[in-house]
Formats: sequence, structure tokens, C-alpha cells
Amino acid sequence: MLHAAKSRWVKLSAQALIVLAIIGGVFYAASFQKSVALSVDGQERTVSVFGATVADALAAANLTLGQEDQVSPALDAPISEGQTIEVLTEKGVKVSIDGADRVVNTTGLTVEDLMNQLGIEDGSAVSLDADTPLTGLNSTLTIKTADAIAEAKKEAAAKKAAAAKKAAAAKAAAAQKIAEQKAAAAAKVEAARVATAEAAAAKVAAAKQAAAEEAAQATAAKKAAAQKVASQQAAAQKASATTQAASTAAAQTTQAASSSSATSTGSVSSTWAALAQCESGGNWSINTGNGYYGGLQFSLSSWQAVGGTQYAAYPHLATAAQQVAAAEKLRASGGWGHWPACAAKLGLL
Repeated sequence: MLHAAKSRWVKLSAQALIVLAIIGGVFYAASFQKSVALSVDGQERTVSVFGATVADALAAANLTLGQEDQVSPALDAPISEGQTIEVLTEKGVKVSIDGADRVVNTTGLTVEDLMNQLGIEDGSAVSLDADTPLTGLNSTLTIKTADAIAEAKKEAAAKKAAAAKKAAAAKAAAAQKIAEQKAAAAAKVEAARVATAEAAAAKVAAAKQAAAEEAAQATAAKKAAAQKVASQQAAAQKASATTQAASTAAAQTTQAASSSSATSTGSVSSTWAALAQCESGGNWSINTGNGYYGGLQFSLSSWQAVGGTQYAAYPHLATAAQQVAAAEKLRASGGWGHWPACAAKLGLL
């Protein structure tokens, strides 16, 4: 009984020691944990640190300093709860000063900081506002110094004075030129008056001569045209008579030789007969000499294109049935539109 009580006491004592050790460890760890404010280029955040120095705080924030970055307090300085650590990173800013371009490395936060670093005097013109942040700035900061501005104003004034002097000289020269031009113009007016009178007289004479020549040319041209028309009419009458005689003989020969072929082609339908009546007055052997032949007024090229030459060399030399057979092929390729006027008149279109 006594042994059991002793064992229980020992066990409880051991457990109590373990609990005390855990509590002590927690308090020990808590004594080393601190919360500090970390400001990087003006952007602040809170960092929990298990350490004693500024370097420990930067390590806890996973922040690695560049060679020219600035930190305050120093890396080996001790830290305390709630302390603020400030880091200024180095940035390369593109700057153009009076037209000269370069890159300036700075740990400043704003355009104003960079202006102070460069020693830019008051009165200078700057392309960006003074409170513009430098972090993330991609555009070029353009600066026109006060000296450059003053020099530009001086040059502008000199140019203005030179321009005024030049304008005055030009005005005087223009006045002189106008006076000279007026004198010359007066002399020209008199000369022009004389010349105009002489030219008018010459123009009247030339017009009379031209009218006479034009009348003579018109008479000659009219006579030549009449002779040409008479000659053409005589030649056409002679050719028509010759062609008609040859056509009649050839038609008689072809009709006799191809009577069986005409029968196999079939008789002429009322539609084709009506179309021929409209096109040629129903004369299947007509040849007027105008380039169209037969009752359906084929052109020679159309007749040849549909194989009409198997019947006769010219359409008007073939029978009516043969002409219709060729016309059916022509209609198959383009419809009644080959005879637009008569087809429309007969209601075929």
C-alpha cells in the first residue's frame, strides 16, 4: 500500500516537471519573438522576428539588400518590439537634362528627392510632378534647367528682333517694287493699246481668209462624199445581183440533192414559221447583203458554230427544215434570246 502511494507520487511529480518545462520553453521563445514595422521604399508591412538584430528582421522578411541599398538602423543594430526599420532600394532612373540623356542611380523615393540629389535649381522645368514615385517609373524624366530656359528666351528675343528687322526691310523693298511696277504698267498699257488695235485688224483679215478657205474645203468634201456614195451604191448593186444569181443556182442544186435529208429533219413548226415571218418575211432563201442570211437571219459565224455547214455553206442556201435544225442547236445554247426582238414580239421570252 505504501509502495503504491509512493509510485503514484513519483509519477505525478514527473508529469508536473514536464508541464513546467513546456511552459518555460514557451515563455523563453516568446521573449525572443518581436513584431517590427518594415518600410521598403515607403511601403510598410509588419514582420514577426525570432532574432535580435535588423539583419534578422530582413531575413525573416526574405529581403536581400543590393550593394547600394540603404537600411536604417544598421544591420547589426538590435531591434525592439514595434520598432520601424526603413529600407531604401537603389533605382536607375532615365533622365534627360537639357537634351543630354543618362541614367541616374538613386535611393530617393520621389522626383523631388532626385532633383535634390542632382542639385537642380528652382525655376527649372520638370516633366513629372515632384511627388511622383520613382519606384516602377519607366518613362524618362525630362528636365530643362533654369539656365537653359533663360538662354532659350534670350535666343527667342534675338530671333524676334531679327525677324522684325527683316520684315521692315522687306516692306520697304516691296514699296519700291510697287512704284517701279506702276511705272512699267503704264508703259505697257500704252503699248498694249497700240498692239490690240493692230491685232484686231489682223484678226478680221485672217477670219475672212479662213472663212473663204473653209467654204472651199466644205464644197470639195461634199462633192467627194457624193461621188463615194454613188460608187458604193453601184458596187453594192452589182455584188447583190451576182450573189443572188449564185444563190439561186446553189439553192436549186442543194434542194434537189438533200430532199431526203430535209424529210428526215422534219417539217417546220408553226413557232419557227412565225419567227421566220417576223425576221425575214418568211423568205428562207433571203440574202440582203447585210451579213445575215436565211429565214431565221443567221450570221455566218453562228451558222458555222452550230454545224450548219453540213447542210450548206451559207444559211440561205439550206432548206427551211435544215435552217430550223441548226436553229434548234443555237436555241439550246442561249434560248430564244438569239432572236430578241421577234422572240419578244411573239411572247417567247
